[in-house]
Amino acid sequence: NLIIFMNWKSNYNFYSYMKKYNLSETNQLFNVNEMNFQNILNLYEYPFNNITIASMFYLLITLFSIIKICSLKSIISLRKIN
Repeated sequence: NLIIFMNWKSNYNFYSYMKKYNLSETNQLFNVNEMNFQNILNLYEYPFNNITIASMFYLLITLFSIIKICSLKSIISLRKIN
């Protein structure tokens, strides 16, 4: 009985978490008729902001790495065609 109760409690917490942050699929259908690019602003709300910030840092580090590799004098320029 204890295992069944713990399983029910964890499922209840998961469903209440989904309702709290409107992650269910039916609620996303209401966002279709909003202004253009309004859905992009949802990336900065709680469930997705950690992923958004992490991907921004990843792209920034990748950009600086590419600039550093291209600026090395020992490597032939990537634009040069032989």
